[in-house]
Amino acid sequence: MEDISEHQKASWRDLTIWLAAAAGVIALYFVLVLLLAPGAPFMDDIHISQSVERARAAANPWPELWSQHNEHRPVITKLIFWLQRAVAPPDYTLLAFIGNLSLLPIFAIFVQRARKLTGMTAGAAILFAAAMTFSYTSADSMLWAMTAMSNYGVIVCALLSFWMLKKGGVGWSLGALVAALLAGLSQGNGFLVLLLGCAFLAFDRRWTWTAIWVIATLAFVGLYFISYVPVAGSTNPVASLGRPHEVMLFGLIFSGSALGYPVESSVLSFAMMTACAALGLLLWAFVLRMFVAARFRSTDPLLWFSVFLIASGCLAALSRLDTGFIQAMTPRYHVNSCLLIASCVLILATSNNGSKLAMSVRRFMPLLAAVGVAYIAVSTLTLWRMHSFYIEQTQGLPPPA
Repeated sequence: MEDISEHQKASWRDLTIWLAAAAGVIALYFVLVLLLAPGAPFMDDIHISQSVERARAAANPWPELWSQHNEHRPVITKLIFWLQRAVAPPDYTLLAFIGNLSLLPIFAIFVQRARKLTGMTAGAAILFAAAMTFSYTSADSMLWAMTAMSNYGVIVCALLSFWMLKKGGVGWSLGALVAALLAGLSQGNGFLVLLLGCAFLAFDRRWTWTAIWVIATLAFVGLYFISYVPVAGSTNPVASLGRPHEVMLFGLIFSGSALGYPVESSVLSFAMMTACAALGLLLWAFVLRMFVAARFRSTDPLLWFSVFLIASGCLAALSRLDTGFIQAMTPRYHVNSCLLIASCVLILATSNNGSKLAMSVRRFMPLLAAVGVAYIAVSTLTLWRMHSFYIEQTQGLPPPA
């Protein structure tokens, strides 16, 4: 009995060390946001701020809040900008910090999944999830206020929606629908959550809720595209549908973009894009395999979240193809790739199919956690480069009144 007690104490100590490391990763991330965010508006920040000021001055602010920003209708971002100005002068570091808070619920759901494992394996899985969720490779979204709000906002709403759909029941299903609508009001790819939610419910044969979601989706998409103006200078999305092989390649690079970064060297760029596409293909194949194994009736929220992240890359391709495949490796997209990797690893590690691959992932989880921490260390180069770029671009540029 004493041996068992000592063993339990040792297991708890091991787990505590892993959890402390994960907490350290998260704390350092938010400290760096406060230290390195430029504190001044940059590009989209300026446009959103001007739109918010027009809304505040209008008798009816809704038309301005609903107005487009590029391909998006970022109503939620504008409202947060408005609320911040209602209590204090514009503070773009605070806004970036608020945007990054969206990562915490994502990490919490990853932790809930990792707790299905035991002992050191669970602790290592939690550290790996922290490293992928709070890596610095997504430096664009980490430091840029508007991008943090929209990129992370749509992602957290997507995962929360699928997580609540899994729980079922009237309350959770309504909450999932609200989260899906909020995703659509955060960024353009948010309407994918509504479409995937319809598929989720249909595959699970919840026909009443399927009908409710279909009606909500049709109404939202219809309202979204009323008075919609194609963005000048962007690739024509309709024309891109005639280039499916290019859309797929862009999506593959997007999904594996954690391995890449836009560089000027054509040889290095090609090597990075090849590596990203190979990783993306591996992740796509795994997600498809899991759906086939479940006969397309899976209600795993991480699996549906993975489909959303994959589909977001293909949707981005529709309006980005003419900028080149290198655009798929831009840092602001890396969070999608990192979260897709984390989701797939956790799905595999917690699966009960007894496959050799799943057992190998569990066995080598501490190594994966170490690789995740090393990835953070390497990505400090991206973080510092983006910080220097933002400081250079915003130097002497005061926040708009």
